[in-house]
Amino acid sequence: MAVAPVSHEFHLIAAHTDTVHLLEDGRPVRHGPTAELIPSWIEPDRVGPG
Repeated sequence: MAVAPVSHEFHLIAAHTDTVHLLEDGRPVRHGPTAELIPSWIEPDRVGPG
């Protein structure tokens, strides 16, 4: 079974997924293991306030 959550809450995605597909401007730009991609994706210019 597959579930496709869509969220900007990276901590929730990281806690509940094994694999992610990352989008930028609505287009897929990367996919792979959550543990490898989420830390490299979280940069100050990609994370909004709050």
